[in-house]
Amino acid sequence: MKILFLAKGQESFSIECLSASLKRAGHEVDLLFDPGLDDLLGFMDFTFLKTDNDEQYIKRIKKFDPDLICFSVLTNLYSFVREKAALIKRHFSVPILAGGIHPTIAPEYVLKNPDIDMICIGEGDEAIVELADTMERGLDYYPVRNLWFKKEGDIIKNPLRPLIQDLDALPFPDRDIFYQYGCFAGTLYIITGRGCPFTCSYCCHHFLQKMYRGQGTYVRRRSVENVIRELEQEVASRTVKTIYSMDDTFTLDDDWIEEFSLQYNKRVNLPLYCHVRPGTVSQRMVDNLKRANCMSVFYGIDSGNEDMRYRLLNRRVPNSVIIDGARTLKKNSITVTTSAIFCLPDETPGQMMDTVNIIKDIQSDYAYTYMFYPFPGTDSFTYCAEHNLLDAPTIEKIYEGQGSFHKKSLISSGHHDLAQVLKNILPFYVKFPRLSFLSNIIIKQRLVLLSKLIFLLTVPLTYADYGRNKIREILSVARASFKLRDS
Repeated sequence: MKILFLAKGQESFSIECLSASLKRAGHEVDLLFDPGLDDLLGFMDFTFLKTDNDEQYIKRIKKFDPDLICFSVLTNLYSFVREKAALIKRHFSVPILAGGIHPTIAPEYVLKNPDIDMICIGEGDEAIVELADTMERGLDYYPVRNLWFKKEGDIIKNPLRPLIQDLDALPFPDRDIFYQYGCFAGTLYIITGRGCPFTCSYCCHHFLQKMYRGQGTYVRRRSVENVIRELEQEVASRTVKTIYSMDDTFTLDDDWIEEFSLQYNKRVNLPLYCHVRPGTVSQRMVDNLKRANCMSVFYGIDSGNEDMRYRLLNRRVPNSVIIDGARTLKKNSITVTTSAIFCLPDETPGQMMDTVNIIKDIQSDYAYTYMFYPFPGTDSFTYCAEHNLLDAPTIEKIYEGQGSFHKKSLISSGHHDLAQVLKNILPFYVKFPRLSFLSNIIIKQRLVLLSKLIFLLTVPLTYADYGRNKIREILSVARASFKLRDS
């Protein structure tokens, strides 16, 4: 059976994992990829850089002749999904499946779309293989667990299957499906586990923890040997310069990290980058990261105001612990990239400046900044709706996938200008402290457009290794996409 995925913007682990499982089951898989150059991954609109068009999509779908078309849907990609699903249905009668976090959190809303025939709730590795196997044999596929279907005006809501506990039993991700589009520029992205034990109010994990209660252990990790074998296989087959762990928190388990560091040091030992949550940093953990050739970490602060962090974000880590952890990392020559979110619900200018000040105090090497986005299903979204920070039209926009955490926040606030300025200027402020007089003028005068211009011009310098890697990948994808367009 032939399954075609459609994706936009960047490499998707979800699609790579699903493709690998389908191929192992004997199915044929392909990908149609839009590089998303027209909005630069949600940063800014540049419509003149759009490389795809309807005629190309129709031509390539006809050529592959799929039996099933699939989307993995992040909330901010749902606008793309709606557009492409409508295009497909105007020209083809192929069933369309939408999976991912947005259909999982808002299943009834997504199934209202007349162009989407079925959705996948939660993990799709086993469900999509069962669906493809059943469709190929011409059998009744409506009972497949994790899937909801439209049938004769009704919706069939199948129950969840238990979470996959043995992640080692899954095949390694099918990276080639994206790399054919230039999505590789020397950095190999990996995920060593699934799930997160924390319940940050703006993240989907607390929703998924509740949804999967009684369906198995939520936080699972692959064995060290399984991860190392995947890395060895990838390093042997392509020119990998760095490894980047995209786990929400890489440093969850001291014993796992110690075993990993020993094996990684012996068998891979390329520069490693990972995400570290404040409160998980110890000297033992840092020693093991150093052994694993960890050069830099992403260190999630998000807000420098303890009241905002505790009461609104549900991140109960004191400022003193955040500062001590960052200093321990830096003392051991590990570069620290901090994160900051501005325009949080009811956030005051003083609270925003608390975030700026804590990042300055720990002498962060780089800062990644975001605008608050109220993702559906999260406690933060509920708070905003209950406190009249979102009106009905804006809520509809969010469910449609409009907006971005790189653009002006969608919630009501009297401080949008300051939030945008701080989001744009803080990376520059951190990287070039000697030019703080310029940053201070821009902040004081709320010069939004100038801050945006400085942000765009200095991204290669202010956005650390991960940011520069993404820029290289965007350029690589652009070259590949223009070649495909002209072919």
